[in-house]
Amino acid sequence: MPLKSARYIAFQDESLVFEIKRIRVLIFIFGLVSILSVLNLMLAERQVLRYFSSMENYSAIIWVSVFFLVFLVLRYLRVQHYQKRGLQLPSIYQWISATMEISFPTIALVTVISLEGKASLVDSPAFLFYFIFIISSIFYLRPKVSLWSGLIAGASYSIIIQLEYTADMDFPIVAYHARSFLLLAGGVIAAAVAHEVRQRITLAIKNAAEYERVEALFNQQVSPEIVRALKETQQETRVLEVTVMFLDIRGFTKKVEYMSPEEINQFQNDVLGPMIEIINQHHGVVNQLLGDGFMASFGAPLEREDHAIMALRSASDIFNHLQNSQDLSVNVGIGMHSGKVVTGNIGTKDRQQYSISGTTVIVAARLEQLNKEYESSCLVSAEFFEAASKEIADHHKLGETSIKGISSPVQIIQLK
Repeated sequence: MPLKSARYIAFQDESLVFEIKRIRVLIFIFGLVSILSVLNLMLAERQVLRYFSSMENYSAIIWVSVFFLVFLVLRYLRVQHYQKRGLQLPSIYQWISATMEISFPTIALVTVISLEGKASLVDSPAFLFYFIFIISSIFYLRPKVSLWSGLIAGASYSIIIQLEYTADMDFPIVAYHARSFLLLAGGVIAAAVAHEVRQRITLAIKNAAEYERVEALFNQQVSPEIVRALKETQQETRVLEVTVMFLDIRGFTKKVEYMSPEEINQFQNDVLGPMIEIINQHHGVVNQLLGDGFMASFGAPLEREDHAIMALRSASDIFNHLQNSQDLSVNVGIGMHSGKVVTGNIGTKDRQQYSISGTTVIVAARLEQLNKEYESSCLVSAEFFEAASKEIADHHKLGETSIKGISSPVQIIQLK
């Protein structure tokens, strides 16, 4: 799926979550208003009659609130249904929803003015519900819808004032129209906030998608064990006892001399792919792909006491695989050494790479190179031999040799 499409779907999913939360808030507000209104009707009749000519008129306003509350509950259930089914709300939903919500305070004002015959009731608390709906429109995450909410709220209130205004009202008509302007201004502010929130959510989704894409690519380039260890431990620098293996494809240059780049790549995949899979099966980690071979480690980044045994089994399985895959006609040389290494991230602040370094790595690399000199396929050190001796049968001690950069001679053992 294209990244843009994935981000669009993710944004729509977030929009559904926001809409559910928005309706919950409105249900709470209007549920509380309805309960308080009913309690007022039951317990404070005298107070009600100071503002309304009859209890019936007051009850009519309560029924308007209850009707709207039922409308919100039904819409909440509908949106939840969409979420559970994995569906997206129609694009026109938010426009219709905003229009219907803004109509509630308009209907409430018109109803109370019509029943009581008092234009002064435009100052009633119902006016404040316009702002509640304008603010809640931010949750649509669509600036134009928030602007629309402010526009129709201001227009509706202005029309009511224009039709119902009388000279005995508390303020001049201009003051009431100024309220309409405040409603429009509220819509503009809500639109600006919705735009900012939308931008931030879109950026967060984009970054998350990019992170997942890079992580997937990283998993293809680096052993999954490294990825898991980096996440769990943040991979601080550590000193570990490990086994390092170097593997080289014999005669690689001659084999690929007349191949095209595509054919070379396919040859590498055919030869190295199964070997890398064998390393993974024995809890090893391929640290570097070298074109004509690779470097692998056992016991890092996750510590294992049987790291040498795992390396020995990997080497054995690799030779068995090559013997049973005669169509490849490939021979390899392997060198293995066990000892302490330093593991962790190296590099700059901007670019780091998980690395294993130390004398153990140098010795293992040199042992692999010595296969050509000794005409062997697998050379190991005495340290490796001691750690894996219980599973080593046929072997031949070749004596000691000096390795450049290493002060002490290294005892070499050939595995057969």
